[in-house]
Amino acid sequence: MAFKSTVNRTHLRLVREVEAIGGNVSASASREQMSYTYDALKSYTPEMVEVLIDNVRNPAFLDWEVKEQYLTENNYFVMIGVIGLPGVGKSTIMNELY
Repeated sequence: MAFKSTVNRTHLRLVREVEAIGGNVSASASREQMSYTYDALKSYTPEMVEVLIDNVRNPAFLDWEVKEQYLTENNYFVMIGVIGLPGVGKSTIMNELY
């Protein structure tokens, strides 16, 4: 949900601000850490820091954005739930573990 709408900016405004300075934003997460990255020319550091702080401190978590992110990020897990893991049938040891 990084770099989506915040309390101060809509997602569209954020995208336009990043594009206006030729920047590139990305985020990654694991169980123990999160990483927000903003790449642009050094002269745009104040603008980059403002956007990063706004995204970290003021996320809006709009319902439709959360649902959209969930659907796009979890396609693999939805597919596994529907068709099952390859090579794991109903009569395998995996059934006993779960």
